[in-house]
Parts: sequence; C-alpha cells; structure tokens
Amino acid sequence: MCTREDISWRFNGSRPALIVLAGGLSRRFDGKNKILLEIGGKSILERLITTFTPCVSTVYLSVRDNDQASLIQARESRLSGSVQFITDASAYTAGPIDGGNPRGLIRSPMTGLRACLTRLSETHTFVASGDMPFIKRDVLQVIVEYMNGDVEAVVPRWGNGYLEPTLALYNVQALDRAIERCWHQERYQLVHAIQMLDHVSFIPVERIKKVDPYLDSFVNINDAADYEYAEQRESSFDAC
Repeated sequence: MCTREDISWRFNGSRPALIVLAGGLSRRFDGKNKILLEIGGKSILERLITTFTPCVSTVYLSVRDNDQASLIQARESRLSGSVQFITDASAYTAGPIDGGNPRGLIRSPMTGLRACLTRLSETHTFVASGDMPFIKRDVLQVIVEYMNGDVEAVVPRWGNGYLEPTLALYNVQALDRAIERCWHQERYQLVHAIQMLDHVSFIPVERIKKVDPYLDSFVNINDAADYEYAEQRESSFDAC
C-alpha cells in the first residue's frame, strides 16, 4: 500500500503533489459537475482525497472558473479545506486546433495543467481526472516504483498503445516545459506534451492488473450509462 514513507524517499524526503482535473464541460453528461457525483454515498472528490492523501503533500483542484470553485466549496464545505483551487488558464487559439476544431476557446486537460504547474512547489505531481472514482492506492505505489533517475513521467500504456495520461506521475518542471512548447505550436492534447519529454517510463497495463485485477482504476464517468455502471460496481470495490 502507498504510504508517506514509501513515497518520500524517492523524492528527496518530500512527497509529490496531486492535480485533479475537474474543469471539463461534461458535454456528454448534461454539463454535470462530475467531481461532485456521489458513488456509495461519497463524491468523487472525497474518494480521490481519501485515496491520495497518504501519498501526496497537497491536493490541487483544477476548475474552469470561480463559479465552479464556489459551487464545489458550497457542496463539499468539509472537504474544501483539504484542497487548493486553481482556475484554468483558458486562452484562444490563433488558428485551427490540431487541424480540426475551429478557432475558439481552448478546453483540455492541458489548459488546467498549464495553470497549476506554475503554482506548485513540489518537484513531482500525480495527475488524476476528476471523473475517476475507483483509483486504487496499490496502483499509485506501482506508478511510483517506475519513477527513477532521470525519468520525467510515468504513464500507463495499454497493449494497443493507448495512454492513460490522467492517471500518471510527472516531473513538474519537465511537464511544464513540454506543455509550453505544445501551447506555442497550438497542440493542445496532453499526449503531445508526453511526446515532447525525453525520458518517459510506460507501465504496461498488465503490470497494473496484478494489483488491480479488474482495472477499476481506469474507470471514468463520461455519461449517464457510465455513472450507472459505477454505482453498480461500487459495491465490490476495494480502494486498496
């Protein structure tokens, strides 16, 4: 199990931060604040805080604007003191986004990360999506084990090459530099920033399966059907 002692020695006596990405518009789920969805009587925010707190120094919650921050603080008043809210650094692109979307407001995980990374004093940070209710602590331990030497990121990878960049661990300075390079090139997907890094350790999902047999940690909620599945799955979930 991931503990403060397990983590600290890998980071010169300190612990990484956690950035929770919660600023998405949730278009497929009627604009719901997914971080506030309750599963088994606990919001996803509470579940993430419970899972990560033994492993991290500070929890940063990336939100799209002050209105969203106020709503979360009002709904989760007993938890709001456990997190620091950071508003997305939204910006307009000067041209097409990756050759597809028209000029407009940029919304992506990279937007939230760009705002957060400059605020962190930690050398490393976990990144987690705010719609992933079943992350296991043992999976965090596996991720940490892959962060050695000059590794700049530890990212789970499926057999087909698909990456899980929002359940990963990053060197803060390296990721910040990569995101800035991508930003100026108008490439706004987080996988593009990972491609910019020199030393990335990819964890085979099969390795994670040894501590999370059903791969619950990768379950995310995009729509009502996903939410219904998560509520059913919760009854057999073990956070460790």
